[in-house]
Amino acid sequence: MLIEAFKQLFWREFDSLAQGAAYFHVQPVTVRRWLDGSVMVNPMAEKLLLIKARGYLPPISDNKCDIHGKV
Repeated sequence: MLIEAFKQLFWREFDSLAQGAAYFHVQPVTVRRWLDGSVMVNPMAEKLLLIKARGYLPPISDNKCDIHGKV
């Protein structure tokens, strides 16, 4: 994925660097480096972003549930 495509999709899906970093389980500085092109985007992050953008993953929520739906 080209960096410009990643940037556009990232900002379409997330409202902040912190929100994106939490989703990818990385530090916000890592996401900043991906977006400015100083570090290559992790291939798994690219795939997760594409899957999320297509709507195959549930939205991020603060409710942590186990596999049985219990909080």
